[in-house]
Amino acid sequence: MGRGSGGLLDSPGNYQVKAMYYHFYAGSYAEKGSPGIYRCTYNSEDKSLEARPEIFSVENPSYLAESSDGRFLYAISETENQRGTLYAYRICEDGRLVYLNEASCIGMQLCHVAVASGNHLVSVAGYQSGIIEVFWLQDNGFIGDKVFEDVWKHDSGVCAHAHCTAFHPEMPILLACDLSGWIYGYEVSGKGTISRKFEFALNSYDPRHVLFSKHDKTFCYIICEASNTLLTLRLSEDGAEIIRAVGCCPEDESAFLAAGGIKSNSLGNMLVVSERSLNVSAASNKIVTMRIVDDIPEQYDISGISGLFPRDLKVLENNMIAAACQLSDRIILYRWIDGQMKQLAECRVPKVSCLL
Repeated sequence: MGRGSGGLLDSPGNYQVKAMYYHFYAGSYAEKGSPGIYRCTYNSEDKSLEARPEIFSVENPSYLAESSDGRFLYAISETENQRGTLYAYRICEDGRLVYLNEASCIGMQLCHVAVASGNHLVSVAGYQSGIIEVFWLQDNGFIGDKVFEDVWKHDSGVCAHAHCTAFHPEMPILLACDLSGWIYGYEVSGKGTISRKFEFALNSYDPRHVLFSKHDKTFCYIICEASNTLLTLRLSEDGAEIIRAVGCCPEDESAFLAAGGIKSNSLGNMLVVSERSLNVSAASNKIVTMRIVDDIPEQYDISGISGLFPRDLKVLENNMIAAACQLSDRIILYRWIDGQMKQLAECRVPKVSCLL
C-alpha cells in the first residue's frame, strides 16, 4: 500500500513538506462484529488523520503483518483461553482489504504474526500456550498447510510466553522471543523445513519484540518489556551473544513503565521505542528515540507524550511517528523535531493495539 514519499527520521531538522497522503493500517482489541482493522490516512495539507473501519469479522485482531511485496495482509485473532485464528487478506490498489482465507491455530492468545521476506512462510506466536506455529503461503497469498510448531517447556516450572517471531531478511533464521527470558533460533530451509537450532537464556531480561539491523544483518535489537532495556545481539547460525544493553527510561521510573513497540526508519539509522505507564499517568508515557552508530543503538532522546499506553509505533516520513495509544482509544501522530515530539493529529480507534 502506498506510504507517501519524502525525508525520513534521519536527523533532527526542518523539512519543506509537500501536501501528500500517508497510509497505514491499525489493529485493535474489538468484539467480533465491531470494527477491528482500520485503514488510516494522514493528509499533510490539512493535517487531518482519519481511520476508516475496514474489517468487522475478526475478534481482537491485535497484530498485523504485510508481505514484503505489499500485496497481502495477515492478522491474528487474540483470544484468551481459546485457540487462535490466522487470517489472510489481499490489499487492493486503493487499500481496501479482501478476505482470502483463514487457518486454525492450536496456540491460545495469539499475539504476533510475521511474514518471511520471500513471502512463502508466515509465523504466529501463542502467548498463553508458549507455542510458535509456521504456515506455508501460496503465491496468491492464501494460507496453506502448517509446516512447523514448537511448544516451549522450562525445567524450572516457569511458564513460557511466546511473544514474537521474526524471519531474518537474509539468513535462514527464524527468531522467537519468550517473555519469560529466552530467545530461540530456528533454521529455515527454502522448502519450508524448520528445526530448532539454538536457545539463548537472557536471564533477567524479558524479550518482547525483535528487529533486525538494516546494515550489518548479523545484528538485531530486542526490546525487553518489564526491564525496559534494549538489547543489541550479534547472531550466527549457531547462536547469539549480547553486545550491549541500553536502558530505555530513567532508573527511578523503570518500575512504573513497560516497553511496548520498537520500530526503525527506512535508512536504519534510528530506532524508536514506546514506554507505557503502568499507573495510567499520561505524564509518564514516552517515546524513546535512539540513534544507531555502527549498528549499535545509543540513547538519544526521551519525550513524554499525551497518549495513554502507547502499545505500538509506526515511523512515517518527514520525521513523523504514529503511536497506538490503547488506553486513550487514539492513534496520535507526532513529528520529532530538535528532540521534541510535537503532536500533529489524532483520530479515534477504540483499544488500538498495533500499527502497520
